Amino acid sequence: MDASGETHGAGGACVSAVDFSTHEKLSPTRLEALRKMDRAHHLHPFTDHAAMHPTGTHVITSGEGVYLYGEEGKLLDGLAGLWCVNVGYGRTEIGYFVWNEWNNLSLTNVIFAIMIIGFVGMLLDLFFARLQMWVTYVE
Repeated sequence: MDASGETHGAGGACVSAVDFSTHEKLSPTRLEALRKMDRAHHLHPFTDHAAMHPTGTHVITSGEGVYLYGEEGKLLDGLAGLWCVNVGYGRTEIGYFVWNEWNNLSLTNVIFAIMIIGFVGMLLDLFFARLQMWVTYVE
C-alpha cells in the first residue's frame, strides 16, 4: 500500500484498498478513475457496452455474505453463485482451510502430478496423431 492508500497489484495495476468491515464510499475522483480504467481495460461478457459506457459501470468496493457494497449502497449479488462465489463473500474460514492445506502440501506430490499430466498428454498426442493418419476426409 502506498501513501495514497492504494495497493499496487501484478503489473503495477492500481486497485482500491478497502476496509471490508466499513464498506467505505469512494470519492468522486477515485470513482471516475476506476470507471475510466474499466472502460479501457475490462470486457463485461453479459453487458451491452453501447448502453453501459455513457453512464459508466457499477463500482463495487466490498462484499460480505450475499451482498455487494458500492457507490449505490447495498446490492444483492444474485448471479455470482452461478460460477464462483456460491459460498458468499468474506468467508475467512474457507481461506484458513485453503491456507492450512497449502502449508501441508507435499512438493513431491505436486511434481509427480505435473509429470503424470505431461506424460498422459504426450501419449494422447501420439494416439490422436496415429488416429488422424487413418481418417480420410472426402469433399
